[in-house]
Amino acid sequence: MSQQQVYTMLKLFINRNTQDAIIFSKHQPRYSIFKIFDTITLLSKGDIFYHEQAKNLLTYFSHQGYSREPHNNPIDFVIGVLIGAKENSDKMENLKLAYKNASMHQLAMNPRKQ
Repeated sequence: MSQQQVYTMLKLFINRNTQDAIIFSKHQPRYSIFKIFDTITLLSKGDIFYHEQAKNLLTYFSHQGYSREPHNNPIDFVIGVLIGAKENSDKMENLKLAYKNASMHQLAMNPRKQ
């Protein structure tokens, strides 16, 4: 399926004006697709590193000490961060710990408290 077909399909689902949850997995979506996501979950080797609103993604990683170059696709940036962390166990552990201490993790583990 091409990126354009994915984008068109997602827009059709969104325009239905229902409260249905759409669970979607896409490896490295282009920016136009990323912009329509409400929530992003980032996984690496079975660990969750982010599960929160897409609009907060760059701010979260900025607070972890990572900065994105202007005009860099946010998903490409975050994948680069995770790939770099896989090559450095201290960075990987810091990202795991940051997620476990983040309020988004607490909400994901206790959804009834939302």
